[in-house]
Amino acid sequence: MTGRAACLLLSLAVITIGARPAWAIDDAEVTGQIIATLEALREGGDSPLVATSIVSAFYESRGYRPAWRDLRNRDDMVASIRGAADAGLDPAEYHLAEIERALGANDGAPVLAELDILLSDAFFVLGYHYRFGKVDPESVNPNWNLPGRFGEDDPVAIAAAALETHDVPGLLARLQPRHSFYQHLKIALASYRSLELAGGWAPVPDGETLRLGMDNPRVVQLRRRLMLTGDLAGGAGASTVFDAGVDSAVRVFQHRMGLNDDGLVGRDTLAALNLPVGTRIQQIRINLERARWILHDLDPYAVIVNVAGFMAYITEGEQVVWMTRVQVGQPYHMTPLFRDELSYIEINPTWTVPHSIASRELLPKIKQDPGYIASRNMIVLDRNGQQVDASGIDWASLSGRNFPFTLRQQPGPDNALGRIKFMFPNEHAVYLHDTPDKALFARDYRVFSHGCIRVQDPLRFAEILLDDPDKWSLEKIQAAVDSGVTQRVVLDRKIPIYLTYWTAAADDDGKVSFSRDPYDRDARVLTALDADFVAPEQVRERAREISRGDSVRR
Repeated sequence: MTGRAACLLLSLAVITIGARPAWAIDDAEVTGQIIATLEALREGGDSPLVATSIVSAFYESRGYRPAWRDLRNRDDMVASIRGAADAGLDPAEYHLAEIERALGANDGAPVLAELDILLSDAFFVLGYHYRFGKVDPESVNPNWNLPGRFGEDDPVAIAAAALETHDVPGLLARLQPRHSFYQHLKIALASYRSLELAGGWAPVPDGETLRLGMDNPRVVQLRRRLMLTGDLAGGAGASTVFDAGVDSAVRVFQHRMGLNDDGLVGRDTLAALNLPVGTRIQQIRINLERARWILHDLDPYAVIVNVAGFMAYITEGEQVVWMTRVQVGQPYHMTPLFRDELSYIEINPTWTVPHSIASRELLPKIKQDPGYIASRNMIVLDRNGQQVDASGIDWASLSGRNFPFTLRQQPGPDNALGRIKFMFPNEHAVYLHDTPDKALFARDYRVFSHGCIRVQDPLRFAEILLDDPDKWSLEKIQAAVDSGVTQRVVLDRKIPIYLTYWTAAADDDGKVSFSRDPYDRDARVLTALDADFVAPEQVRERAREISRGDSVRR
């Protein structure tokens, strides 16, 4: 809130309240002041409010009577504002300083009208942020397609009921995701903030790669660092020897960071160890925000791909029932993030090479090697879809801008899609598939594709999705692959799939895992999370509808 706006509310409130104690001020006086204040704001005053339209509708629905005279509700709301920090939000954004100032104004008698309006605005804005997120996901992800649910409920009626039943903290708790992923991240945030208050951790000095059996003074700092985050059990000790206990702790740490757990403290592991605790706190806050976008309405059975973590999961409720490594798009061929539904599986697929890849990447190889097409088990199609003889084409005359052909790779072990693909037809033309490049799954940083998602264990993935042991056991799927025949298998039910981006997570035991940020998406979310809240246009329009009296959208 600006100083000018705060003065506006305070000066209006003082007109009728004066310096009398709160108990000596009746509701009629506060009601008159609330009316005057809201009228002044509607006439163009420098409003400190964020949800002005809904706040006005709320007071109109109650004849402008004050909403927060009940001390229990008032105290609960102030505590809830302070508690926003536990979810990675900033309590200052919900008028905390102004509310505390109003609580202590006039010799202990709060400036009731100002206080009431600010508490109401904080209630609506904090509730919205818990339910939908502070950051508009479409502003940081142009492919976002999860439908917003704002407008399905009546915030005015919900607020009135919460105040009537003294359920303010309960309601705000229910508006947050109840999913364990979110709750564990909140615990992790508190833990890492405690580490920060205690001074964080000192960096492990740079130097040669540390490994089992070495005797090096840097091992002392390494022990201390691993002890602080619980990777090394017991005390850090002062030993300079990289013993079996340190080796085990390094591997645990590497696993949490999504690194190859080889026990070697080289460049990547050292960089992860030395990332400041404040940076890790910001990562947790960012992913709490992402959780508020998704986890309220997650389907009970779904496939979830974590693009940043290079993993795919099948979930039932809050349980991960299966997981596998994946390879995702390179930074200049980013895998898009959105929701869709898996509808069919194709065994022994062909691969129709996208025109951009054929003309820009494969054409130079074909010019250098006339046998390239045959060696890759490809055929060439003309613009009418008819196969033509590759040997009769003057490849040297073609270019990226002049390439009137389609290349199609036939089924086989060297097909770029492997032996099976998983389809959810979408505008981005991305899908999940097998790959002949199996060795790349051993890498910890798996950004290799043109945007599609390569699955490490596709046959087992297919078996689980088909869920028909008699017709589609693992052995029968393998037999279908071995036949070499292209076959489409339609799923009995469409399965929701989420292409997501998580760079922090926590488990039941409080262990926090961090992923790298291959597409540099975290910074945009953090910038928006720390900026002033700007409601999306659809939310502003819904607020205007509510202020006009259309409380519930039918």
